[in-house]
Amino acid sequence: MTTTSPFKRPRLLILGCGDVGMRLLPLVRARFRVFAVT
Repeated sequence: MTTTSPFKRPRLLILGCGDVGMRLLPLVRARFRVFAVT
């Protein structure tokens, strides 16, 4: 089993991580290194 290093994943910045941003997180966490600003 290969694991992807969090530093090799593309970065995603979510600005205004409210209701919609919180719904989006579970969908993108596996593919992106997520940064969110509330």
